[in-house]
Amino acid sequence: MKSVNYKSPYRVDLCAGADLRQVAIPFEYYRPCAFNFTIDKYVHVEVSEYTPEYILINGHEYHISNADMTNKYDKLAVYACMALNISGISINTHSDLANCSGLGGSSATMVALISALYRYRTEVLHDLGAVDEYTIMEEAHHIENSIPGMNTGLQDQGAAIYGGVNLWTIHYTGVDYPSECGYYIPDHTTDVIGDMCSRKAPLDPNVHKFLLDRSILVYTNKEHDSSIENDSQISAYLNPSSRSTWLRTFELSRLFYDSAADMDSGMCIKYMNAMLDIRRSRLTITADMATIIATSSLHECGVSICGAGGGGYMWLFSDNISSVAKLFEDEYEVIYLGG
Repeated sequence: MKSVNYKSPYRVDLCAGADLRQVAIPFEYYRPCAFNFTIDKYVHVEVSEYTPEYILINGHEYHISNADMTNKYDKLAVYACMALNISGISINTHSDLANCSGLGGSSATMVALISALYRYRTEVLHDLGAVDEYTIMEEAHHIENSIPGMNTGLQDQGAAIYGGVNLWTIHYTGVDYPSECGYYIPDHTTDVIGDMCSRKAPLDPNVHKFLLDRSILVYTNKEHDSSIENDSQISAYLNPSSRSTWLRTFELSRLFYDSAADMDSGMCIKYMNAMLDIRRSRLTITADMATIIATSSLHECGVSICGAGGGGYMWLFSDNISSVAKLFEDEYEVIYLGG
């Protein structure tokens, strides 16, 4: 039986929400941006042959004409197959981390699936040529946003396809505002410029290792629901009284990126915690999240709420990350990101 495999990485982010369409478009004059980097944890997808006109998704069988199912992940898979005009396949997925972790898992799944479907058409069906990474990123973004309630921005799909350390500048409408209107180009390399976003990445590959070696993830003992939390963030973004603070989040993402590119851990911690101060006032903070924040504040440690908040993982950053990790290992799941 012919099959293909693909895997896409999870990501850690500094401020989810800035890349949501409902937020980014009203603020596009100021070039909203988002920082993230990928970690050594993946979503894995295998695509193989199956009964013609049917799709088998992790043991659930659907006819290609049926997109009316309650499982949102199955629905995403069927939508992707319909978009690529492919059926007669079995799709099996498995993840290194649990769903609803705040680490971009649904977007990593979509990118891995679309990449695997294109690979299947190219290597097994031989009816399609190679497809570039930017096309896969855009297609994953559009398909995921086609599901009612699945608000998602481009930073998650972008990280899943490109990997590494990224500053995403969002420009969904494609309007080319002059530089004095807030368009920002950092003093590093530009890897990708597309219709909907631009990707900046550090020239030095050691920047990724610098971040990973000083980072842990601490699980808050609760799944997060990004659709609920994103709705709350959209309301906060569009509230006129919060406009200045959200413009500040764009600035902090840029400042953190520059500090990471310079491998300046002290400034990274400063900007992480400045971002936390803004975000914690408008996100759901559980008791465990509050405990993690309070304990970390007693040490020279940067703290970030992964994804849209309300649960999932928290990202902690410190030059003494092993000592910080020991503060939480008895009560929480702790993942070291470095080697």
